Amino acid sequence: MTEPVASEPRLTNPITVVGERSVRVTPAVAASLPEERLTAEVVCATGNRYEATWAGVGIGSLCDTVDAQADTTHVVVGSIDGYRMAVPILDALRGVIAFEKDGRPIDEQAPYSNRFVAPAVEGARDVKGVSRIEFHALEPDADPERLEQFEPDDDRFETVRATDSTETQTQ
Repeated sequence: MTEPVASEPRLTNPITVVGERSVRVTPAVAASLPEERLTAEVVCATGNRYEATWAGVGIGSLCDTVDAQADTTHVVVGSIDGYRMAVPILDALRGVIAFEKDGRPIDEQAPYSNRFVAPAVEGARDVKGVSRIEFHALEPDADPERLEQFEPDDDRFETVRATDSTETQTQ
């Protein structure tokens, strides 16, 4: 389902989206893009499973916004803590940068304000706290995992939030 976003989403940090050109997605920019909703099951690395309805900006809208190359093969989604996952373009295009989960802002339920979610993507690749999205055209023999950066999942957003609070107080 696609419709205009009713209000500006809660977005702690802007998201930089890179294609042929770059766009910094702020709450106002996100609100200007069509809202998409999808229901997807997330399977966490712990083995926990849950299904939710996610609402946010579709990867396809972001692809169009930055004029991604026609031969794009992968989308690299990065988190505020450096965690990065490469996702095949066809899988990514079915996904969203969600600001809501089951009708409630994500940051009311978690220590981050958004999450990349796509139905065909395993939970470890559903990046939390998205800060950067890049569209890449890789050669057929290129390994997309070379674009990835794995970080420990323990307390990763608590550390980032503590750093953000300290920086805000010192400015």
